[in-house]
Amino acid sequence: MRIQPSFSVEQIVVWDRNYDKPFLKETLQNITQLTSEEYGEIEIVSSAKMEQGRAFAELIKGNIDVFIASADINRELQANPIYVPLDRGLLGFRLCLVNKSARTFEHINTPSQFSQNNLSVGLGSHWPDRAVYEDNGFEVVTSPVYNSLFEMLKLKRFDCFSRSVNEIDSEIKRFKETAIIADPHIIFIYPNADFIYISPNNQNLHKRLSAGIGLAIEDNSYFDVFEKYYESTLLKHGIYERKLMIIKNQQLSPAAFSAINRFGIASFVRQPLETKPSN
Repeated sequence: MRIQPSFSVEQIVVWDRNYDKPFLKETLQNITQLTSEEYGEIEIVSSAKMEQGRAFAELIKGNIDVFIASADINRELQANPIYVPLDRGLLGFRLCLVNKSARTFEHINTPSQFSQNNLSVGLGSHWPDRAVYEDNGFEVVTSPVYNSLFEMLKLKRFDCFSRSVNEIDSEIKRFKETAIIADPHIIFIYPNADFIYISPNNQNLHKRLSAGIGLAIEDNSYFDVFEKYYESTLLKHGIYERKLMIIKNQQLSPAAFSAINRFGIASFVRQPLETKPSN
């Protein structure tokens, strides 16, 4: 049950994992502020803590208003996406979190060598990235619980915990007791990005946030907020000094792919889309 404040400022409920990320929170604050004159003031509040699969289900029910996550055909069909990549495609720039006492990837030069050496990737059960890696022939080990993946890496249940460039530093700091580090040798790159999904029950919010992102692009604040948080990160991790592992992502709709090419920091050649039949 939602409690509206007495001064009648509209509230929007955002998935807690998004709310807790300073970049995403500031991005949402920026695009709602840019539309406040037309739509009124708005308060952004966090949902209860929950895993990704449940959060999307709550979005569809209307208990969460905003869910920010990677592009995914099935999600796009169920919710109302806004086709502007908030992170400019960094979600598809994936580094490996590794157990610091495990073997390194220094001699891995291609994606096929990764599989040939019986190396495995750890991912969340409900994450769209799971299908990306599986479609490219990787052995994938999963858990439905985000925090448990760090413990699994500590126990060497898999070799690489695939994390985006914009996630990895905060996670190393948060889970430092698990003895994990960022592998310095390779980076997986594929078209993907963080998109806003709006509850299908809230068409007015979809209209407002779409307008807000358009205004942020026009006044350059969309780019300014990105550079504030990630310019130093890109330099720190030496993206183009690594071995680039370019893999396909066949989970993207044409609209999501076009948006990543238009606003992302990298462009990709379109691969044939193999849309899976809906159940």
